[in-house]
Amino acid sequence: MTAPSGYTVSGPVSQTVTLDGNTATTPVVFNLAPAVVPPTKSAVGVTVLSGTSGVAGVLVILTKPDGSSQSASSDSAGKAGFSGLGAGTFTVTATVPSGYKASGPTSQTVTLDGSTAGAPVTFNLVPFRISLASLPNESVGDPPCTTLTLVNGVLPVSWKVTGTMPTGTGFDVYGHCNGTPTTAGIFTFTLTATDANGDSASQAYTITVFPVPSINGPAPAPAPIDNLKPWDQGFANPQTLTGTGGIAPYTWSVASGAFPNGLAIGATMGTLSGATNDQRHHPGNRRVGNERVRHIHDHDRPDADPCAGRRCRRYCGPGLFTAAAGGGRKRYLHL
Repeated sequence: MTAPSGYTVSGPVSQTVTLDGNTATTPVVFNLAPAVVPPTKSAVGVTVLSGTSGVAGVLVILTKPDGSSQSASSDSAGKAGFSGLGAGTFTVTATVPSGYKASGPTSQTVTLDGSTAGAPVTFNLVPFRISLASLPNESVGDPPCTTLTLVNGVLPVSWKVTGTMPTGTGFDVYGHCNGTPTTAGIFTFTLTATDANGDSASQAYTITVFPVPSINGPAPAPAPIDNLKPWDQGFANPQTLTGTGGIAPYTWSVASGAFPNGLAIGATMGTLSGATNDQRHHPGNRRVGNERVRHIHDHDRPDADPCAGRRCRRYCGPGLFTAAAGGGRKRYLHL
């Protein structure tokens, strides 16, 4: 016979009987007993650590005695768990995520009795990645100064570039970026570092190389550098220069020479401010980043306007500006 659900046969499941065709035979009796269900109250707790901190998002797989499996992901505290388990030997495996490597076994076994919790399982990871997740932008003509390392890699470490780095640059075997960018543009590449044990880590980068910095006159930009308004002697006439190319924010300074007495340029905004009574010749160079531009001159001339007709370009160049007349003289400031 077949036992119904919830029961087992406590004796033979089949019997034979011999009949004579005239009388009844001995009755056939089958004995049933309630089925014994194995307990499924065991549980396994799993913790994934890096140092003393939990690692979130680690895939943990539990393989049961019958070969079936189930999985869970660690939470923000590095915790994962399985419950409702029966008796037997189970295998717990952690999948090491990108950016880490295991500092111990990634698979452990635990034996359960089906009634109580099993011994907790702990997996230990260490960071294993290229030291920088991004690289700074660059500008044409400025050598980069970046050194990368393979965190927890075993020396020596070899480096490989896939893709296109900025023209004129590269990485040496020590992870030092070398060379000088020669072409502006956007460059995307991947660096792969492999340590002495053969373990590798990769990181993708995108770098923008900006053109050589240059200086423009006041807004609306881009205005010619000569597009400045004249200064009256003794009066302020603040004007703000603008920079293009290079890597903002810009720093403004006098690269060489000197401004006329009383004039100055703002270090962060590039604003020419102040008033001057100085009538001497002042050659100077303004700088934005590492870029130098034309001299600044302050000319004291007789009443005759040297900018009349063609004399302006011959004597003062295209950047001459005429200030208001005072005391029978005119002042000229050109860049």
